[in-house]
Amino acid sequence: KSTGPDGAWFSTGSTIETTTVAGEGVGAAYDVTGNSLYVSYASLPGAAAAAVGNDIKVASAMQEDLTDGGAAGPFVLENVDNMNNFFPTTAIPTLASASSSGGLQGFAGFFQDATAADSRLYYGVRAGTNTNPIFSLRLVANHIEGGASPLFVGSYPSIAYDSSDNPVIAFYNGVAAQQNLNVARTNNGGASFSVSVVDDIATNVGQYPSVASYEDTVGIAYYDVTNTGLKFARFTPSMGWRRFAVDGMAGTGSCGNATNDAGAFAVLKFTSTGLPVIAYKSQTGLKIAMASEATTSATYSWSCVDLDASGNVSATGIAFELGTDNSPYIIHFDSTLGEQRYVRCAQSVATCIATGPSAFSASVLAAVGTTTTISTKPSLRVNSSGDVYATFYSASYKALALARLASGNTAWSLEYIDAAPSGTSFVSLAGQYASLTLNSSGYPVVFYRSWQNWLKYFSREIL
Repeated sequence: KSTGPDGAWFSTGSTIETTTVAGEGVGAAYDVTGNSLYVSYASLPGAAAAAVGNDIKVASAMQEDLTDGGAAGPFVLENVDNMNNFFPTTAIPTLASASSSGGLQGFAGFFQDATAADSRLYYGVRAGTNTNPIFSLRLVANHIEGGASPLFVGSYPSIAYDSSDNPVIAFYNGVAAQQNLNVARTNNGGASFSVSVVDDIATNVGQYPSVASYEDTVGIAYYDVTNTGLKFARFTPSMGWRRFAVDGMAGTGSCGNATNDAGAFAVLKFTSTGLPVIAYKSQTGLKIAMASEATTSATYSWSCVDLDASGNVSATGIAFELGTDNSPYIIHFDSTLGEQRYVRCAQSVATCIATGPSAFSASVLAAVGTTTTISTKPSLRVNSSGDVYATFYSASYKALALARLASGNTAWSLEYIDAAPSGTSFVSLAGQYASLTLNSSGYPVVFYRSWQNWLKYFSREIL
């Protein structure tokens, strides 16, 4: 390097860092306006290519500082990417997706490194066109090197878009001293987020959050671990956040059943008139709850109905949608038999709940060859034509399963979208944690775990 156009060349260089640096991937650029040098490179302190601590880094320094940086070097270091894989080492809900009214396919993803000490929540979008998609990934919240035990900051993510098409992400903060429900909001499309604590009343509250929006209202259904109950939090601009008991715990308007364990795997939807409806696990079964009050009500009175009482351990993974006519579609995982079960009522959800369990029919969608929960959790969407799409992980085929029930049909069609090359001792992860949205044509878009343990994307453009 030189001290300038008329300066002399240095006979020695400046140290950037002394940890083991990979020989490949080194880049450099000079900013003439700012008189700064930028260097990018891979830092590999770990012994193996996938070891913890293998980072992409950027180093920068002013040109005049290069002459007297000393032995430590004048460069400022910044980690750009130190994910050795996208998915955590512990099986917990880790991925969610949603569509904005403007056509963005957004997702929220939880990352945890192999030491379980670092955890982060990311927001990403798929923009561009069908033939030329563009992806981005942004940090929402993190907890770095907080200890050896799992921290799960950003786990159980759920995402929805508000009336201004800004993403809203609900998530669980699992730091031992906190263990509460958080929400990340933005007013600039996701360029930056502010994080708020929504519920910190109980010792441990906020797992399995599900966020949804209606006009300027945002709602979250979630599990109170301490009180083993289902709760509902609601935000309106005039009233802020308010919290309500729904089932499995005492509280005004609650269904009661305080001795029950209710609220895991909760999924929240709003009807076309803004009434909250929640599908959730109660004890060992599937349950649905609905309130009849408006979104600005100071209190809610919930009606709760047991569904699909097969006697097995069921609802350990729930997908729930309301059609354009407010009729409910539910798929849930039976972890006793290893089956994805389909539950349906063809009337409005209010009528279905008023009628009771007899209004709902249940059938087996598919056997998946495993009783493992969470990573086998289904995802469900219904398009404007009434076609039902579902995705889930099939251990039988070691692949991502895509199911379709065409409008007016009674039989599902099944296909297996992605699977890795097999081997004698091979277990594919392709399709785990799948989260489904629909593109502008009403066809499925799926974010899921690849067999390489990374986030992967599938989009169907034509039938």
